[in-house]
Amino acid sequence: MSYGIMGSERGSHMATYQTTQPVRCLYFDGASASLNGDGPMHNQDIFLYGNASRGGNFSWRGPLGFEYDRAQHHCDWVKEKKLGGPGWGVEGIVRMNAGFELIWCNFSSPSLQLVSHLNVTAPLVSKASNIFDREPFLVSSQWQWFSAAAKRYGWTSMGPSGGETRVKVFSGATVNLYSPELKSLETARIQTEQTTMNLTAEGHWRGPGKAADRSLALESLTRRRRLHRMNQISQQDVSSIRGSVQRVLEALNSSTHSATARTTIDIDWTLLIREIVKTYASPLAELVDLLRNSTLGTNNELSPRQTLASIRGRTHLLLLPFFEYPSSDLSNSTYLNQEFTIFSPLGQTTLGRCQKSRTSSRIQKITLLSPEQATLKWAIEGILSGICNAIVEVGLGVEREWLSTYNYRDTDAGDNETQNQRLVIAIKSWLSTLEELSAWLGWAPEWAGCTGGCQAWDICLSLSHHLSGFPPFVMETACHSSSSKHTYSEPRLS
Repeated sequence: MSYGIMGSERGSHMATYQTTQPVRCLYFDGASASLNGDGPMHNQDIFLYGNASRGGNFSWRGPLGFEYDRAQHHCDWVKEKKLGGPGWGVEGIVRMNAGFELIWCNFSSPSLQLVSHLNVTAPLVSKASNIFDREPFLVSSQWQWFSAAAKRYGWTSMGPSGGETRVKVFSGATVNLYSPELKSLETARIQTEQTTMNLTAEGHWRGPGKAADRSLALESLTRRRRLHRMNQISQQDVSSIRGSVQRVLEALNSSTHSATARTTIDIDWTLLIREIVKTYASPLAELVDLLRNSTLGTNNELSPRQTLASIRGRTHLLLLPFFEYPSSDLSNSTYLNQEFTIFSPLGQTTLGRCQKSRTSSRIQKITLLSPEQATLKWAIEGILSGICNAIVEVGLGVEREWLSTYNYRDTDAGDNETQNQRLVIAIKSWLSTLEELSAWLGWAPEWAGCTGGCQAWDICLSLSHHLSGFPPFVMETACHSSSSKHTYSEPRLS
């Protein structure tokens, strides 16, 4: 990747290094190395300079002069706070772009070994008329950095990649800028989204509005975090972030952790979060798609009974770990209407099991969680609360509809118009609940993909920022090919 970005012109050198031991770095999330658009570098600019508009004294050393200044300020901060040096503590800064970039503070560190240093400048093509043709790899190298990122972090014709494995995030030491303790950021987000997303002060969606398209409004809700900025952060919250980062790194550098501290540190929060996403992302998307396609018109291939049975098969899998059928008479419609709701004792018991399913054992027993770990626990429980409320409400509704209408009827018995209309209304209600849950979760990357897959040598990737030679503001997930005359081909949209 580095050659494609910086090394395809005159005087290009490539140095290859290997680490001699595991090294510790400070990681800034959120496309923090992206030079395009407004917002990606806010977290580190606020950390370094106290504001989101690059408020430090910058020198100009070419097109990336401000980047060298950021790198120097990062390393100076580590040194000033005595948090690392050659061979110990924090030795570098990891930031995210199309791939992950490493700022290394001291190349004399014993943690790093030079493998090779090569002059990779290629001979010019003598008969070419312009610089793009004279430099033999200027165009192709841009595709190479793009494809290198996609092969590791996106999708190719062979399927999804494995992601970054060389850098492991220590999630228990995450300083979360969505923490409710950072009041200025929370207030700014709430005020902005009330206006732009039609939300109430409590965060409830009022709907798309009188003239708006519901699907477009839900899409905006799904991707709302792309618009979150840190411009309005208070200096008190800036100080809080800096203090939290310093405290976390000092704790990690300490060799005298108590037994309780080691217990909390050993919790793999990243794995826990990934398991929640893996458990629910695909089933929710499949269920939403099934509900959208479950029309009950005259040309529908399935009968109303078959349609509901198909839906029930999906919702039952989501309820299965938390739901136990009561021993009462389930043919009694009055009982079903009273008990098979989220507000009944049955519903609340099922909901409680679901909400505590990921944090009820080991984490609940720990009384001395760090502030960062407490924020992670709060976030996980909040996400599970939203998911569980929706799947229990919909799941019990499906059970109620099935048990009261079909479970105790002859399979060959016909459907009447009243029952069919009631089922249509119920399906629309379930679909609305799950669509709004999906928008609230905002797991867009989990639901992105290229329909039908890509051709050999093509790459499936979502682009959300400017790329040289590529149409601006491309947001769709699409197959991209290197076979075009230009750096990037026009996308084939999914």
